[in-house]
Amino acid sequence: MFCSGLAAKLAEKFQNTSLFLLSNPKPTRLVVGLLLHRKVLNLARAAISSAFPMSLNWTLFPLSLAYSLWGTALAAAISSGDGCMTELRMQKIFVENKQKFAGKRDKQGSPPLTGDRRLGARVVAAAKGGGRRSWAWARRSPVRELWEWARCKRMILPSVQQMAESVAALQIGDSGAINAETRPEAPIFLLATGWRAGSTLLQRILVTDPRVLVWGEPFGDLAFPSKIAEMVGHISELYLLKERFIQDGLTSATMTTSWIATLYPPGDDFRLALRSFFDRWLGDPARYRGFSRWGFKEVRLGAAEATLLHWLYPDAKFLVLSRHPYDCYRSLADSGWNHVYYQRPSVRVDSAAGFARHWNRLALSWSELPEGFPYLHIHYDDLINHKVDFRRLESWLGIEIKEQNALSVFVGKTAVRQRLNWCERLIIFHEAGAGMKALGYSE
Repeated sequence: MFCSGLAAKLAEKFQNTSLFLLSNPKPTRLVVGLLLHRKVLNLARAAISSAFPMSLNWTLFPLSLAYSLWGTALAAAISSGDGCMTELRMQKIFVENKQKFAGKRDKQGSPPLTGDRRLGARVVAAAKGGGRRSWAWARRSPVRELWEWARCKRMILPSVQQMAESVAALQIGDSGAINAETRPEAPIFLLATGWRAGSTLLQRILVTDPRVLVWGEPFGDLAFPSKIAEMVGHISELYLLKERFIQDGLTSATMTTSWIATLYPPGDDFRLALRSFFDRWLGDPARYRGFSRWGFKEVRLGAAEATLLHWLYPDAKFLVLSRHPYDCYRSLADSGWNHVYYQRPSVRVDSAAGFARHWNRLALSWSELPEGFPYLHIHYDDLINHKVDFRRLESWLGIEIKEQNALSVFVGKTAVRQRLNWCERLIIFHEAGAGMKALGYSE
């Protein structure tokens, strides 16, 4: 009796939810409402009855309970997107009215109206915008966010200490044969704590100096600097590394009678080879186009990669840009982008957990840098509220900045919501709380 009464109450709630969803002309709700309808449940009961000839009515209770909980979760997830879906309904009505009008016009044989192409373009743009917002809403569903949190990968990357030890080990093998740089270089590396932190705005401010070219995340998805840093970070772990570097005065006769199975060039040659990779890839194209200073901005690199770049370019300057992770993820999630990777194809950033762990790793890494490292930390809020001392910044970088040329133009807004939902905030605070504290951000 208890089970049957509880099942009846659940079925009543079940049906009310179904009728509510079916009464709303929204494709997603129609589908879910159909799945929750009593007729579907009756079909499930009939299927179970045919599968179990014996009268096992108690088997229907767990089915009803599970089905009801599933339906309630989906209904809650759908109702959380009311604001976005209201806009989609308005756009849908507009498109339907346009189609009806076009149908009447075709039947009457009247000529096309003036400006019809522009009207059609607005319909297409509205449909695209609605699709982007619908995808963004689906991405930030609490059910999906919790699921992604449960299966999110945790990255383990070399620390600044490991990089310093490897650099020291490579300097032991420096023979001094090649100790002169081909040209003095002082690149500018703009490193942000993840996506949507304002790095493009600061990049545009830097290039107001006509002598400066700051590349934007070149092949960023492939994470070349991170992979090189990971490789270099393990060099200090190699067995008998010091004995493997070639010694001065080694001749052919000596090599003939010596153990040369593991014979390495000097460590400084390895450094210059890595530097020539970045020079040829990023430096030479900038100089070819008339820019005397170059650099790049990235959203995937932390202090370990900065240590690598400083080893390659001792005169380089580093700008670290940070923004509150709540605001960063709100802008990223609302953008509808589905192509964001830390390292393609294995590490994709498409959830609050994935973004928060990435942001936290970068934020915490900057506290590992030694005293005197040439970097300057800038907060996004200070940047947009004109609290950054650009005269001090341009003096430190050795360039001339005309910040108003970039700040007067607003480019690339993606945020739609005013606030993250409770689930996103919970996940981000749990995963990035330590980094938030390190950079001075509160909940």
